[in-house]
Amino acid sequence: MSAFEGAKEIVRSTVWPFVPEAAKRGIRRHMLGIKEAGQPGDALSSFLSTDVQEIASPNETNWFQSVTFPDGRRVKGHNADFMLTNKMWRALGIENGSLAGKSVLDVGANDGFFTVAAGLAGAGEIVSINSTDYPSYPTNIEYLTSAWGVSPELITHDFFAYEFGRTFDVVLFLGVLYHVENVFAAAKKLRSLLNPGGYALIETHMARSQSDLPIFEYASDIFPTSAPAFKSNLGELGVSNFLFPNIPALRNLADCYGFKFEHVGRGSQYERENPFRAVVKFSV
Repeated sequence: MSAFEGAKEIVRSTVWPFVPEAAKRGIRRHMLGIKEAGQPGDALSSFLSTDVQEIASPNETNWFQSVTFPDGRRVKGHNADFMLTNKMWRALGIENGSLAGKSVLDVGANDGFFTVAAGLAGAGEIVSINSTDYPSYPTNIEYLTSAWGVSPELITHDFFAYEFGRTFDVVLFLGVLYHVENVFAAAKKLRSLLNPGGYALIETHMARSQSDLPIFEYASDIFPTSAPAFKSNLGELGVSNFLFPNIPALRNLADCYGFKFEHVGRGSQYERENPFRAVVKFSV
């Protein structure tokens, strides 16, 4: 450990616990170079840093996503790949500052990794929605966004049933599509939520079956599909699996509902290491 790291550890363990939360947020924002809400600085680079200290949980709750805090601690999430969320973010192709002034909807926000990343990438406004079937929501996302000085509107509701009453520049639909019973209704609702020139970024589990034709593989607990259906969880939102598309199916879905299609994750580290996942962009 360097002298600087040693000094930082002493401060972290002896002084930092006694600093009021409001003061902590101000210190973090100053050190991370955030001049004012909605303006990106060096914070996104810090959030995506791989120079971190692994911890189990900072707040005595379970975390599904691996996330980093401003002091360099990173929660070990559900996935064995400690940096999976970082790799997925890079596969989205969102550059630091490219969301400046844009309104962003994060569907299935969960613990808040992508909500925070969008905020640190410059989003002017963020709305995050998740169902109560993840018991750590909104506890964890509130904890994480407070630490990073990001202030989303948090909604606890079913994405399909909720009336947003507005539209957005960007919708993040990450790890959601294969959890919905009606992918066609999902595409239709995404189209209705986007402003002219807007786009949805979709990350999804993919079909095992290979074909040049559009195929949705029906998730099963009795057949060897690319992932189980988990039918015992049918009563919970966002837990069971339903339809796994191939790339032609995603392209066809986009075309059917008036989107332009782009396979933005092609060739990314995320897709190379996770061959049954893909990241695509549906643009208006």
